[in-house]
Amino acid sequence: LWALDVLLELADGKRHGWWFEWWENKLVFSGAYAAGKPDGELTYFDWRGNELGKFTIRDGTGTMQTFHANKKPASRQKMSKGLEDGPYQELTYRGKVVVEGAYRGGAKHGLWKEWTPEGVLVIEQGWKRGQLDGSVKKYVDGKLSVQSTYADGKAEGPYVELRHGKPAVTGQFAADRRTGTWTHHAPDGSVVLIATYKDGVLDGPW
Repeated sequence: LWALDVLLELADGKRHGWWFEWWENKLVFSGAYAAGKPDGELTYFDWRGNELGKFTIRDGTGTMQTFHANKKPASRQKMSKGLEDGPYQELTYRGKVVVEGAYRGGAKHGLWKEWTPEGVLVIEQGWKRGQLDGSVKKYVDGKLSVQSTYADGKAEGPYVELRHGKPAVTGQFAADRRTGTWTHHAPDGSVVLIATYKDGVLDGPW
């Protein structure tokens, strides 16, 4: 378990002053905070006490980082006045980006992408103020497998699943529920099932 030692009292329930974290009696993090915002030098250590990396943030504004055991960055996050605001990345220990996106005012906003460590695209998502919004695409072996659209966090509009580049399932969502005609296709493209939905419930021909 993590053991946390605080040199200064909390201020209004927020971190304030120097904070230290240990893992099995080994210091793994030290950092300065002011009213809940990182403010000063922050340093990470491995379980042997060796420094992995350090950075400085003033009044909650700067770039937060974490580090792999080889001292290379594991994540980078732009901060503004204590909130995530700006580009975000997760990286492998070799420096390959596997997650990339952005925050605005502490919430995901804009296009987010994820890759395998080998660089193969896995997912693309549109976000708006912390909710899925816009196109969402999932990939298998780098090929598009699912495509849908979201509005304010709910599935809205066309939906398609693909198999070897051909539609396997097609339909529509309204307010996160299946609606209208949904069609299932065999691998050769022929139709094997047609179903009709209303408010997420089968309603009509099947």
